[in-house]
Amino acid sequence: MFLANPKYDTESLLAIASESLGSASVAGHRFIGSIHFLVQAISG
Repeated sequence: MFLANPKYDTESLLAIASESLGSASVAGHRFIGSIHFLVQAISG
């Protein structure tokens, strides 16, 4: 991906990093939410 454009700048790298961090954090929140739901369902 970066090989196609050897002179990528810090701004685009930061954008890519924050984008992947954002999706990872969304996935993490969903995961934690489902675990919490399961725990509540089991403990009644």
